[in-house]
Amino acid sequence: MTDFRFSLMEFVHAVGHGPPHHVHEDEEAVWFVLEGEVTFFVGDQRHDLTAGQVAYGPRGVPHSYLVRSHEGARIGVLFSPACVEEFFRANGTPVAEAGDLPPEFDQATVMASSAPFHLRVTGAPPP
Repeated sequence: MTDFRFSLMEFVHAVGHGPPHHVHEDEEAVWFVLEGEVTFFVGDQRHDLTAGQVAYGPRGVPHSYLVRSHEGARIGVLFSPACVEEFFRANGTPVAEAGDLPPEFDQATVMASSAPFHLRVTGAPPP
């Protein structure tokens, strides 16, 4: 165990996926593009990344991303400290088979359930 110092997750998304613009009040995030092309929006900066590149999201700074590659993308995310995974457990749907893409988050549910996890939605997903 990491004594809640960090959590590491992998996200697999289809082209065009982007979470709502949001703020993590408690966690820093480091995104690793494992496959595909992803644009990260952190504060007023834009970072167009490809596989092997990394972006950083400080706590308290609004951010989002948009998957640009037609084949989708795989993103590794390191959160510090840990516990944001509880938000994903509460809002996500496990896939039935390895290799399946999970269903999209219901944006209204995400916005309604974010406050207890110290997440604040600040805008719509990137276009």
